[in-house]
Amino acid sequence: MFSSWRKFCSLFLGLTLFAFNYSSSALTNDADVEAAFIFNVVKYTDWPNETLPKDANLVLCYVGESSPLGSSIAELNGKQINLHTLEVHTTTRLSNLGSCHVIVLGQSSDVHSLQKNIAPFALIIGEGETFVDAGGGVGLFSVGNHIRFDINLSSTSANGLKVSVNLLRLARNVRGNQ
Repeated sequence: MFSSWRKFCSLFLGLTLFAFNYSSSALTNDADVEAAFIFNVVKYTDWPNETLPKDANLVLCYVGESSPLGSSIAELNGKQINLHTLEVHTTTRLSNLGSCHVIVLGQSSDVHSLQKNIAPFALIIGEGETFVDAGGGVGLFSVGNHIRFDINLSSTSANGLKVSVNLLRLARNVRGNQ
């Protein structure tokens, strides 16, 4: 029991410190905070070894027009997550998503239009309080001056992903079962 509480506190502290010390500088806008949250959500998600071998890059694809969030996500390129190097791609073409482990949708993108173009192991992250209800894996949204997130375990589990229990505890809402 003490060990899981310690892990929870470490995760919470890590998210908090990361939000204040992103890329060794202060976060300058909401897009930087969202990118920091996305980084930590990915950090606390596990892919099966057959879809993400230990020596492979973890491919994160941002789908959407040029935006502050897209620019902040691009700055994550080359960062380490566990044993993987984060490889960031930006695209507006849905046909370019077949090798993406993580897909981040800009505000103008629709999760339903992606279904036939994504890899079966992709974690889909988007913006808005209803994103997980539409089938997305993780939905980010603002409440006052804070970024919050919901998780759809039915979506993530169907893609073979395991989300850390400690991350689930920090989510506002968790839908479905893992």
